[in-house]
Amino acid sequence: MTQEAIDAFFTKNGLDINEDPAYSETGFSTADRYATNTKWSDVSSYPGLLAPKGTYNMYVDREPRFYVDIMFNGQMCPQSKVIVDFQSWGGNWYHNQTGYTPRKQVDPTRSSYKSTLYRPVVLYRLAEFYLNYAEALNEYDPGNADILKYVNLVRERAGIPDLSSDLAQDGMCDAILRERQVECFCESLRYFDITQWGKGVDVLNNTFHSMNISTTTNAAATENFYKRISYETRVFKDYFSLWPIPFDEINTNSNLVQNPGW
Repeated sequence: MTQEAIDAFFTKNGLDINEDPAYSETGFSTADRYATNTKWSDVSSYPGLLAPKGTYNMYVDREPRFYVDIMFNGQMCPQSKVIVDFQSWGGNWYHNQTGYTPRKQVDPTRSSYKSTLYRPVVLYRLAEFYLNYAEALNEYDPGNADILKYVNLVRERAGIPDLSSDLAQDGMCDAILRERQVECFCESLRYFDITQWGKGVDVLNNTFHSMNISTTTNAAATENFYKRISYETRVFKDYFSLWPIPFDEINTNSNLVQNPGW
């Protein structure tokens, strides 16, 4: 997971990190932060600990979905009851490539990665239906009251304030797509959403960033870790939005024409 994906999550006030004056990327928290509106709200329950004392302020006071979806450096792992350290010191087995791992869809009650848990496959999600409807309605009938209604139903369930009602069509479109990015995080939809919207070159043809995992100390609060560094530069050309038709299919049917660019 890249830093850009982390930055997409809102603050607890429902704002972009660049728009919330309370957001900070300097220093560390001085008190534990616990969930207050879930069954894990009991402060004696480790799973309810969102951000322990000493957490880098970038990860403090973010929206509830952030803590459900993201495992960040210095966070309490609910299964093992340990503070994770994602720096690459001394062959640390927690070490990853960007300083983040997914937490979404991990049951906090399971204590062993070898154990199995029955969970039905999610084929359709109500929140996705709401956002699909809002997106389509915004194109067909901008200003329709249902647009804001259904976007805010998703935000309400996520535990953040409603979206502003004074957005024009383009602004509402951007807000819906951003909401979809966060709500459907790690659900195998983002890439296809980007290409469907024709935003591949703008979003994917870029340099992506990570935290500085190559620090050499095992202290979770090391300042040097919390710096955006270049992770990788990705290439995405216009014609990548359509996949190539396999040559075997073209040879089978001479009426098929290869997609542009391939």
